[in-house]
Amino acid sequence: MLAKQARDYFLGKNGKRLNCYQAVLAVFKDIFKLQAGDIEEGLKFSGGRAPEGMCGAVYAVEKICTRKGNLKFNIFSNKFIQQNGAIKCQEIRKLKKISCAECVEQAVEFLESNVKI
Repeated sequence: MLAKQARDYFLGKNGKRLNCYQAVLAVFKDIFKLQAGDIEEGLKFSGGRAPEGMCGAVYAVEKICTRKGNLKFNIFSNKFIQQNGAIKCQEIRKLKKISCAECVEQAVEFLESNVKI
């Protein structure tokens, strides 16, 4: 359910379109007690502008895992690379294995399953 909600945020179906990073954080805002500023700062993390060119949705997972003291980000990043070929935005787009909306869904599904909520 959260994955669909995040996808809807990304596609702008909830009124305001959010980028991939913001869409992941938005669905966990209350659960992880994130501030509005955490989501707003994400404006700069779309289109491959997250650190090291990482996908914004993947970077959102790293950010939440770090904040929660959860060390499972490496598990997610390895699995994401195995399934999709890369974690860097531009590489993901070139490979055309997965859409940005699907990156958002995979990020949310991982967080729901692997980070204490």
